[in-house]
Amino acid sequence: MNKRKSPTVTSHVARLLRKVLPIGTLRRHATRRTIQEFAEALGLVYFGYVDQHADEHELVRGFTLSTNHKDNHYCVGSAYNYDVILVERTDTLRSPKGHAHEYSWVILQIDLHARDFPHAFMTAGRHPEVFYSTFFMKYARFQKLPASIWQGSDDLFAQSFTVFATPESAEQLVRLFSPDVTASIGRYFEGIEFELTADKLYLYISNQNVTPALLERLYKNGLWLAGQLDSSSVVNK
Repeated sequence: MNKRKSPTVTSHVARLLRKVLPIGTLRRHATRRTIQEFAEALGLVYFGYVDQHADEHELVRGFTLSTNHKDNHYCVGSAYNYDVILVERTDTLRSPKGHAHEYSWVILQIDLHARDFPHAFMTAGRHPEVFYSTFFMKYARFQKLPASIWQGSDDLFAQSFTVFATPESAEQLVRLFSPDVTASIGRYFEGIEFELTADKLYLYISNQNVTPALLERLYKNGLWLAGQLDSSSVVNK
């Protein structure tokens, strides 16, 4: 008859592992377990590490795409009639001046039903100079849109979020992101950045410990925003 391990024994083993294994290794194990369990609960298929140069899979693009990034904990599936991909992406960003910064993103890609969205990136985060150097090398025509275009929107959104896009897309973005939508973004998207393209929505959380609560918030907020954008696209045609 098998005996269950007592909490004391389990705790003792955990302490021994913390002494033997580096903190980074323990964190990677914890991240893998958290994402695997989250994927299983939602019915997503977990693939683990995928090689962007060799494996056959849909490559998650967006501004984090590079020739050197590494994708791990790749999960794919569907929810509420949306096809989704969840992945952890790591990369080293380097500026022309030689500055480097390690980044780890948890990315949720959602395939939108509409196909004609403008390209934009919205962030309330603070990043080092190398982040923006890399960003504008990829999106040379992007500019920081003036906060004045969001007149009538929630003050928290206008004060907290910076929107990068081409100037000619500003009018369409204001129609898509109504005051009700920007109010919810300002209140509930702290720590979440997102990128909108022609037919996809990318949500990013960078350099944070991956927890079930963090993944759940990313997932729920992403599906909510996808639904709002698809509805706004139909209304504004």
